Amino acid sequence: LDLSSTNQSNMDGVSEAITLRLLHIEKNNFGGSIPNEIFKLTNLLELSLSESNFFGTLSSEIGDLSSLEAFLCRDNSITGKIPSSIANIEEIIIFDMARNNLSSTIPESLAKLRHLRVLDLSNQRSQGGQGIFGRLIDFSH
Repeated sequence: LDLSSTNQSNMDGVSEAITLRLLHIEKNNFGGSIPNEIFKLTNLLELSLSESNFFGTLSSEIGDLSSLEAFLCRDNSITGKIPSSIANIEEIIIFDMARNNLSSTIPESLAKLRHLRVLDLSNQRSQGGQGIFGRLIDFSH
């Protein structure tokens, strides 16, 4: 389902589409947290939320998307840390949260993602925070 650039502002009822494999809702104007309904779409392979005016923290429910291969959530205002539940997404290849407001260390749980090929956490605009910091994780597996 591709609803990019369609002026969407809510995703009410999307959790009913349980067989959905692809959800692109980038370049919209949601102006709130990422709807928890999205995290009920456990068959998703690709989720693109970039440039959609999302803010707040990334829910630990992202770990419920165990089939996800690509998570694209750049150019929003997501704050806080990347939840350790990300390790439950064992098939993820691309994890892109560049240009948000994250402020924490890179979670050690990311090292468990054997298929991860692209990890982009660049250009964090943390208000008063430190952005992404700490030592780099050992990704050798």
